Amino acid sequence: IFNDPIHGQIELHPLLVKIIDTPQFQRLRHIKQLGGAYLVYPGATHTRFEHSIGAAYLAGRLAKVLQEKQQKEFEKKKEEFEKEKEEFETKQNEFEKKKKSEKKQEDFKKLQREFKNKQEVFEKKEREQIDENDILCVQIAALCYNL
Repeated sequence: IFNDPIHGQIELHPLLVKIIDTPQFQRLRHIKQLGGAYLVYPGATHTRFEHSIGAAYLAGRLAKVLQEKQQKEFEKKKEEFEKEKEEFETKQNEFEKKKKSEKKQEDFKKLQREFKNKQEVFEKKEREQIDENDILCVQIAALCYNL
């Protein structure tokens, strides 16, 4: 837990803390974020160390908000897909009960291909969801960009 003057207490992932504890990162305590601006503006004294920790915190918050929004959107798409799946299964059952003409068989095969494509797209989107590792990666990038 870090006490930040802007964001209050910040809790970071243990891997981020390990990065912060390295000599390479600790040297940022002695580098001013705004260079010599503190000579003209006495309040402009924050360091790259403080800035990096705040950036990692905000990047993590941003990624979590995106994750939540993505999950909500995915749930909507999942409901739509489930309805389409039920409709397809109903049509499939109807088709199997009745022998149809060749044209109807071609139409049904086309419908099967379209459904299969939609299913593949849905499964791909499911795999592309933002997870905790993605959030951690964004935080590491924000933390380390000053190194």
